[in-house]
Amino acid sequence: MIITETTTCLNLCEICRFPDIETVISEIKDNYSISRIYIGSYFCGNYFLKCNYDELIDILTEAFNPNINITLVVPVPTERNLKDIKTSVNNILNKYSNNIDEITVNDYGMLEYIYEFLNTNTQLELNINMGRIFFKDYRDPRYDEYFNSDHTPKYNTSYLRKTIRKYNIKSIEADVTHKSFILPDIEGIIVGIHTPYTYMTTGKICEYASQFKEMTKKFRPSVPCNTECNNVYIKYNMNDNRKWIRIGKTIFFENNCFKLSNINRDSKERLIYFPLNEIIGKVCN
Repeated sequence: MIITETTTCLNLCEICRFPDIETVISEIKDNYSISRIYIGSYFCGNYFLKCNYDELIDILTEAFNPNINITLVVPVPTERNLKDIKTSVNNILNKYSNNIDEITVNDYGMLEYIYEFLNTNTQLELNINMGRIFFKDYRDPRYDEYFNSDHTPKYNTSYLRKTIRKYNIKSIEADVTHKSFILPDIEGIIVGIHTPYTYMTTGKICEYASQFKEMTKKFRPSVPCNTECNNVYIKYNMNDNRKWIRIGKTIFFENNCFKLSNINRDSKERLIYFPLNEIIGKVCN
């Protein structure tokens, strides 16, 4: 799947510090109708904390319009950065309350924190989303029979529905883990579909952060870094005619030829486009 006129969301998480990101934003803005932009990080607390949100939001409001809808994405925190992430979220939401109208969280601890935070800061009117890290469906396109089967995400459970009601969730996000993806219908909930890359796996150990460490201090989980991942990626050759890319701590595979089923005129879906191909093209050039 490629970006089309139905695509309304742009995902700049993990890549907003790459060189030429302004050029990529401008090219997408000139050719497609984008109504919402996701910023922050799904996978890395260090990245989330080191983003220059002042500069980024200035770029976005100038490129699109001052009222562009922005979703702040918060990664799963660690013991080391939990306090700093909470402080950063507080500062960002209060400073950019006119721009940011949604927040996506990726674990139950942060979901509880944000829910209570918004209840005590009633001047902030934000919707809460459950991010892609919540949902752990198996994914590996190297297993042809499994990947080519029709798949219904496992998130449609009674526990999820209870969580949606308790925390007043407005949207849940999903990666297209198979060639044929059957969307469960959850009344009143917007389903955000990440395209054209699916995250395969992620973790707490960062290969990039280790490169300038002493030998005895390499490959340790959640270490501080200087965001060495800002302008580099790793490409894997799996001999399967599919792009496999590592950005930061996360490996993605391209899945741009899939079928979404169970879509009707009353359902609410978002395609959340990740412009990784555009970024790769700029880095290679």
